[in-house]
Amino acid sequence: MKITTEMCKQAIVEYLKQHPGLVSHEFGEDYNADFEADAILEKNWKRFEKRKDYFDETVTVRGFDCRPYDDQLRGYVSERNNEIIKVEVVGE
Repeated sequence: MKITTEMCKQAIVEYLKQHPGLVSHEFGEDYNADFEADAILEKNWKRFEKRKDYFDETVTVRGFDCRPYDDQLRGYVSERNNEIIKVEVVGE
């Protein structure tokens, strides 16, 4: 099955739910559920890029911004052969 933008957003949100405190950590803050609440809403993630991985052209990387954080929080989803192989969330 082809990987869609919605599937990528779901993967980012699930990753954040499995790693509570990650958003706070990226901003150098103590864990705060209210601060992280916007990041676990799929509607807040907007795709800004789709490209081939720089080191492995068999991997496609999609980048997403979390809008309530003024483009300071990004999620990256890597896929190969229609399978999500990696999810990263980083503060920019």
